[in-house]
Amino acid sequence: MRKRIVGPLLLFFTLSLFWGCSSGKWIKKTEPEAQASVRFTLTDGSQREGMIFSGNQRQIVYIDAKSHHRDSLKLAQIRSIRRLDKYFDFEGNVIPDHEIRSLRKHTKTILYGAGGMLLGATAGTGLSIALFRPKKEGDKGNSNAAIATIIGFGAAGAWLFGTRGAAEDWDRAAFTARKQRIKELKQVIEEKKKIEQLKKEKARLLKEIKEKKTKGKK
Repeated sequence: MRKRIVGPLLLFFTLSLFWGCSSGKWIKKTEPEAQASVRFTLTDGSQREGMIFSGNQRQIVYIDAKSHHRDSLKLAQIRSIRRLDKYFDFEGNVIPDHEIRSLRKHTKTILYGAGGMLLGATAGTGLSIALFRPKKEGDKGNSNAAIATIIGFGAAGAWLFGTRGAAEDWDRAAFTARKQRIKELKQVIEEKKKIEQLKKEKARLLKEIKEKKTKGKK
């Protein structure tokens, strides 16, 4: 009986601790996360903000939020890396919340929330059996407290894991916003190229017409 009670409780609290730790604000400089929006604190005390592009054991390449250009920092220059609540695009511009919100889906929120509720209810059931089961034959036990325990653990699991899922849904929406902005930027560049090409073609035709008029006068 004790093993059946301890097992679900241990699993519930272990996974809860894992979710809490995995969503930390700090990033190891030896393990940079691509597309993470961060603040670098350097060894000289200065700070820089931007989006991590790539990294290796020598340096981190990032898009600087101030210059809007790609830059790099040697690992020896970096004291710490802290994840920001805001998101930068591939040009170092902040993506507004309303743009991310318009692209957000709730897939992970629902999936993680349901899983957390099931896990929490299972842990609550094990605990309620241990605390509120009938002590002797004929004793009804405290069924109301048992039900409240199960519901409470289920709600706590749904909230804890659902919150983690919501954070992942928000991250995915931010990534989608970045992709859309890149696509739009490419379209603008292509349109500019077409306009430049038309200008060149127009200039060439005007030159030909002018040359023909000059020859005609002769």
